[in-house]
Amino acid sequence: MAQRAPQTPVHLTFGTEFAENTPVDPEAISPTIFINHSKPSSKHLTKKQKLQAAVAGLYDDEDLIDLQSPAQVSTWTAGHIAHTVNKIAMDDVSDQGNLEVKVDNVGPEMEMATEGVSNESVARGCVIRTEWLGTSPFYLGPLLDLQKTGGLDAVIAYREAVARDAVCFPHDPVPILSLSGIYGQLGFSDIAVGYAHRAFLIVEAAMSINKSILLKDTQSVTGAPASTVLNTLAKDMISIKLHGLGPCSMGDELQHLHRQSYQMLLAALLGTGANWDGLLLAKTALKLYPEDLELKELQHELKEAFRYRSEGYRDAQCKATMNADMVEAIQMGKIYQKKYPWMDQDLYKRTSQTLGEANEAFEGSSCEIRAVTFGTVKLDFPKKGDDVGPLGIFATRDIQQGELVMLDRTVTGVSNVPSSTLQHCDACQGCLVPPFIRPECIVHPTCCSKVAYCSLECYKAAATGYHKVLCGKDFDWMYENISVAKTSGAPSHWKAIIFLRVIAVVLADINHTRVHPLRHPLMARMSANYPPEGKILGQYDAGHQWLYFTNVVAPTQILLQLGVNIFTDTFWTPEVIQTIFWRIEINANMAATELTNRKIHLFNINPNYLFFNHSCQPNISWHGACHDGNVGIDWLMTPEGRILQPGCSGVWCIAARHIKKDEQLTISYAEDPRGDDTAEGGREVKRAWLCKWFDNGCGCPICEEENRVEAVRIKEQASQSSGVVDSQSKMDGVVHN
Repeated sequence: MAQRAPQTPVHLTFGTEFAENTPVDPEAISPTIFINHSKPSSKHLTKKQKLQAAVAGLYDDEDLIDLQSPAQVSTWTAGHIAHTVNKIAMDDVSDQGNLEVKVDNVGPEMEMATEGVSNESVARGCVIRTEWLGTSPFYLGPLLDLQKTGGLDAVIAYREAVARDAVCFPHDPVPILSLSGIYGQLGFSDIAVGYAHRAFLIVEAAMSINKSILLKDTQSVTGAPASTVLNTLAKDMISIKLHGLGPCSMGDELQHLHRQSYQMLLAALLGTGANWDGLLLAKTALKLYPEDLELKELQHELKEAFRYRSEGYRDAQCKATMNADMVEAIQMGKIYQKKYPWMDQDLYKRTSQTLGEANEAFEGSSCEIRAVTFGTVKLDFPKKGDDVGPLGIFATRDIQQGELVMLDRTVTGVSNVPSSTLQHCDACQGCLVPPFIRPECIVHPTCCSKVAYCSLECYKAAATGYHKVLCGKDFDWMYENISVAKTSGAPSHWKAIIFLRVIAVVLADINHTRVHPLRHPLMARMSANYPPEGKILGQYDAGHQWLYFTNVVAPTQILLQLGVNIFTDTFWTPEVIQTIFWRIEINANMAATELTNRKIHLFNINPNYLFFNHSCQPNISWHGACHDGNVGIDWLMTPEGRILQPGCSGVWCIAARHIKKDEQLTISYAEDPRGDDTAEGGREVKRAWLCKWFDNGCGCPICEEENRVEAVRIKEQASQSSGVVDSQSKMDGVVHN
């Protein structure tokens, strides 16, 4: 189904000209093309490819912990929490089919899957700008066609013009909807959803105010707009954009925009693969507009895409992916982790200044952060402002086995239990339930009744930092949307909770310094896992989980609730928000405790620990919060001899063997990376899961040997296939003679 550009009114431009004063006909590059969700082909999949497709993005945690799945999961409509619906049952999933909706596969080991597109056609004098191939796995063919026909520059110019309009006229949802359509055309479906959702919120807020006018009431029947920002924008929309229209005519125009917002949202969700989210939204939309043919067609395509994915996961089911995980995976969207080419590319760099600031925390320790070199390559000393490249932690002296290398404490830790329960310290997540603390030792601040602290130290850290932003605000609505799967750990919903804490830390500082969020010291030290420059991603490259609520609804509502004007402040565009999510996803760690007679899941970003790289032969072992009360007191010991609060978000890193000076310190991202054949799918699944970070293994001897064996196997298979073809050709020759 094609995405549809908003029809009325036409967006405004400066002097009706675009970038570099080149006139462009908007109709010629309307976002109504290129967005077609084609059916999967019947191309045969190898066992390894099926495993990669099933596992990629399935596990977002570092600790594969045993979690329980509730019978129901909360759902939502745009902008607010709604009723709950039953999770789908695996009985409703067909037993046949291919792996999800097919996408193009371009790379040395893969052939192109999309009809009409081939490696040969790409190679014919056309330089592919891979940075503009989008984040959606489903539109590679049309995006390559766009570049081959020379249409990309016109779309980019159109995007720049519409983006200016969206900033200049933040009360007008039409430029925002147009921007959503353009990003959908460019394959950045995640960003298309973000802008469509913002337009949707403005329209709904204006509809709420208009309904109040019709009813001659001071309050809307559906309640006041979600924030002061939305309220102001909605009033501006009515007084400026819809000036002169009566309440009834105004209502008709708003309904038209409301319906278009639904259409743009559903089309963009189709591109993210978040088909389940799209179906829930389509159901709501069709209750309001039951005769809308485009909404019906989008609903049909979402159903088809969801069915294909369901059949594919059932077909690829393996011992590591139990039914509960399958249901969770089927409901997840999937997009590629990529840089957004229209953003300031300096925001992606970790500079020598970033490296120096990060190393301040390592002064006097047995290790430091350095740039990582691969093989015999020697790195030049970076110039000021240059990217220093991948970073790692290296020993500055010999380290003995069993020596504590690092204790990394943090306030950027959260759990799946809200702080308002007063069961844990809001700053360090330490347990506040007897016998782990005496009630008289708990610190209850006078400013806020929703939090408590285990010590004055934690209270001061919060009160002078992140809590200044959060004090008095209620965010318990987020916890209503957390569900956990049986085997794989908490799903993507946890990212919204840790996003709130990270954003509170950032806002507490940038409200005074006005530094870009991605340049804040906490964010600047983190890096995402982007593909190599120039690589065209294929179906079996690792996709990343994406959900409408987690990646769009929740962060939008969080920022509005914190008073951030996301419609005018270019610091908080959807692409910046998604970039923050990428950094959180790659750098967060997880743990679980049962100190309160229930399993609590912790999600932490430890600012120094995050620099550890993975190896399947790690030389550092680590632990976080104690699992229960049966561990020794030394588990919580600091180098100074203090005892930290049980259940806290600190991470203890200990030398697993003797480590020589200048050796890189590494941990395992996958518990036992070698895998136990009796649990979690063995080494095969662990290796597939590590594709989230590494395309071809981590470079350790184990991965290198596996790569060698795999290369030999592929070569032998190719040789055998060639022999079969030659034999068949000879037989055909005899017949024809």
